[in-house]
Amino acid sequence: MQKIRAIAVSLLIVVLTGCGSNVSTRTAEGVAIGATSGAAVGTVISGGTTAGALVGGVAGGVIGGMIGHRFERKSSVVQRITNSGVQIVQRGDNLTLILPSDSFFVDGTPTLNRNYYSVLNDIAELLRGLDKINIKVTGYTDNVGWPLRNTAISRQQAEAIAHYLWRQDIDTRLITATGYGEQMPIASNGTSAGQAANRRIEIALRTIVEPDDL
Repeated sequence: MQKIRAIAVSLLIVVLTGCGSNVSTRTAEGVAIGATSGAAVGTVISGGTTAGALVGGVAGGVIGGMIGHRFERKSSVVQRITNSGVQIVQRGDNLTLILPSDSFFVDGTPTLNRNYYSVLNDIAELLRGLDKINIKVTGYTDNVGWPLRNTAISRQQAEAIAHYLWRQDIDTRLITATGYGEQMPIASNGTSAGQAANRRIEIALRTIVEPDDL
């Protein structure tokens, strides 16, 4: 596993060198996933305070058996999703999709943007082929406005995404939704770009390990 991770990081360095990207140091370590095609299909928000990693394509050995294999088979879907501004990040045992709220919702409301239904359908297609997983949808905002309202909006946005995915017949053991408002920012709220980065929805996937899988 360490060898695989090292290869992934090496591929990331090649990608970043070619693209001239600037990735900052985070307070928690993220895992870089090397692109099977050699092209970067994800982005990293710089200047944040939580773990992040550039995802270039998919590598089942790094992500983990079932989820990694599914993402590898659906590499064209992954490409479309990341081209739409969604990031795919591995944090420990979790694989997380990060959706920019400004794109997926109408003007800071919990109303989904119809123009992004196709992206949500692609996400559902990825998840539909997985079993024995839990899905947690979490909403976040920037620090503008009242904290209680921000928490409520972030929760309602997370619920809207969770309900949409649930209606797509995803075979998941459990899908939950919650919102933390302006808590846990991934970028500085001192700039408009940082505030936009903090307005996000995270869809975290975790494989369920059962006794008969051990």
